[in-house]
Amino acid sequence: MSLSPISLTPASVCTRCSTAQVVAGTAIGFLGHRAVRDLEFDLCIFDEASKATATEALVPLARAKRWILVGDTNQLPPIGEDLLRNEQIMADHQLGDDLVKTTLFQYLADCTDAPVKHLLREQYRMTPAIGNMISSCFYDRKLISPNDHVLAGYAGISKPVLWLDTSPLSGRRESERTGAEKSISNPLEAKLAINRVKLIDQAIDKGVIRVPDGERLDVLVIAPYGRQVDELKRGLADPQLKLTHISPEVLSVDAVQGRGCDLAIFSVTRSNPSGQLGFLAEPYWRRINVALSRARFGLTIIGDAGFCRSKPGALHDVLDYMSGHPEGCEILNAYLLAPTASWPSASITHVPASN
Repeated sequence: MSLSPISLTPASVCTRCSTAQVVAGTAIGFLGHRAVRDLEFDLCIFDEASKATATEALVPLARAKRWILVGDTNQLPPIGEDLLRNEQIMADHQLGDDLVKTTLFQYLADCTDAPVKHLLREQYRMTPAIGNMISSCFYDRKLISPNDHVLAGYAGISKPVLWLDTSPLSGRRESERTGAEKSISNPLEAKLAINRVKLIDQAIDKGVIRVPDGERLDVLVIAPYGRQVDELKRGLADPQLKLTHISPEVLSVDAVQGRGCDLAIFSVTRSNPSGQLGFLAEPYWRRINVALSRARFGLTIIGDAGFCRSKPGALHDVLDYMSGHPEGCEILNAYLLAPTASWPSASITHVPASN
């Protein structure tokens, strides 16, 4: 039996909404519909409020008698951080940092106290090894991770948090930018990320990682720069790369906010003799928080640990935390898994950590 789509007129939308007890919609798209402009709600629950500008947030809030706003001020704001780096635009429009960065949610969080403001302390997405690292590095140890869930067999290939350190490798540096290029790529890190994807797929195939019947692991490969995203996408699109059990998705840090996954692979990308961290520098710690807090069971970070330790910042803190918590974290020299010209099959042997 085939089902025909229901055709809704503005009048019928208005009737349905006015009689419904719960109405869901986006801040601008749904509540800007002409059929519901005059509706008033007893309560508005605004999720991901930290990702909305003040004007976006006020559209639904202005239609409600009471508000509940839910969000995370330690993740990316709605305005891209690249605007803050453009001094010319900021000066031309007489914009200050606080004006650009402060959302309505941030303002309310700064200006209210309990019981109006309440911290949600328990997170259930991340396995404790990942969750405790995120809590320590980004939330002053205020988050707890009561859900002790694991992916069966994942310990056969690594601990829940793994850093593949490219410091010993001569090809670890980012590609030089030419002409008008503003973005950055790191071919070696891209190859290592793809090798890690192959290893995970082979581990499932050989029964090392055990996935419940009928389910597929959700794997995200994350990079902070558009050119690196493109590099990773090209590598994963190689017809010689035959993945049987997973279909990884490649996303930028900005695009991945709000997403969850089973396993995440993060390519740091930056590594240069001048010590320029760019979007990974200390003021941009929220980007690192977003990138590293997506995975439920396993997080792999690929990057030049020596370079990341050379300057203060979130990645420096993450490395310090990992070094002090060998029960759930490990730092491996990437030369043990470095791709060669012949691109051998990935091994599923777990090499002991050398933190």
